[in-house]
Amino acid sequence: MSKPFDTTLRTLNTNHQQLRKLLLHLENGESPGAIEKERRGLRIAMFKPMVAWITQPGGNRQGFNVFARNVSQNGFSILHERFAYSGSRIEIVAPLLRGGTKTYPGTVRFCRHITGPFHELGVRTDSLLDIRQLVSVTRKDQDKLVVLDTIDTQLSGMCLVVDDLDLDLDLASHWLEISGLKILRAKDANSAIKAVRESSPNFAIVDLLLGGTHGADLIQQLRNKGFSGPIAAISASECPEDQHKAIEAGACAFLQKPYEPRQLQELAGQLLEASESSGGEVRSSLAGKAELAPLLKKYAQQVKELAESIEQAWSKQDHETLRRACLAIKGSGATYGFGQISERAAIVQSVLAGGQERKNANAEAEVMQFISLLRRVAA
Repeated sequence: MSKPFDTTLRTLNTNHQQLRKLLLHLENGESPGAIEKERRGLRIAMFKPMVAWITQPGGNRQGFNVFARNVSQNGFSILHERFAYSGSRIEIVAPLLRGGTKTYPGTVRFCRHITGPFHELGVRTDSLLDIRQLVSVTRKDQDKLVVLDTIDTQLSGMCLVVDDLDLDLDLASHWLEISGLKILRAKDANSAIKAVRESSPNFAIVDLLLGGTHGADLIQQLRNKGFSGPIAAISASECPEDQHKAIEAGACAFLQKPYEPRQLQELAGQLLEASESSGGEVRSSLAGKAELAPLLKKYAQQVKELAESIEQAWSKQDHETLRRACLAIKGSGATYGFGQISERAAIVQSVLAGGQERKNANAEAEVMQFISLLRRVAA
């Protein structure tokens, strides 16, 4: 067996069978690493053990042995056996080609489950890296050392995209899918209404220039049918009347075509956040995997039961029960594809651990938002 394989094995504290399954997933593109195909610029395989110091929400700082999968000028992709919250601060201690180590501070931009206990973390470093200090770069690759067009955040939810032009529909769906969203596609009003009725997406993005109907009319129909999630209108038209009509029909945002992929992804993040705060269903990022459906359904039911327990504990000011519930959800939510409830649990836990003044000012609002989020969890 090769030395790199053995080194990975020791670093990740696993066995040969688990690691082979991990490598198979990576080779088949069944992990966030598949995003790399869509990024511009140079990513170089690193395949080296490193140390990562991660500061989670609440201030808890821990060191871990991790394994670098690849490196770019923007940061690292690392393999890790635990979940890390998006936005967590991280310091990576990496070995240099010429000996010694260097510490690279940065931020965890996403963490997604691969298989078994394994997660892949996307780390954006605070400053651009000189890749040549870390890995060998061929002369052919020298000109490719450019800043990557990276995906800063990984979203978790379902989006309806409506556009009658195949190319525009394909492109929008592509950029949203690599952000982590599950996409429902529709080319006309009837299929859009059917998708909403059957699948209850978190939010919708509707093109205004649909053949046979105006996008604003579709937005109005969706509202009349009871869809309460955020809706954004997109259009190549620069006519103010079209935008005004869409807003009047029930849209909450407008994006002008042509747009940059990052603009669409940022809009999706804002719409998803709005859907969570306004009562939309919270779905697992693993919802598309049929074999996990029974587990996700069972977990969603357990989370809703926990929401009732948390509400009762808060009414009795039973902070010990609250703490245990937050700890349980923080540890399990992301494993089942509900990263947002893990992050919210960590926030509530942090607030409850604060001083009395902080508790009085923030705790009730945070706990109520947490309960509302848990009640909207859907398999």
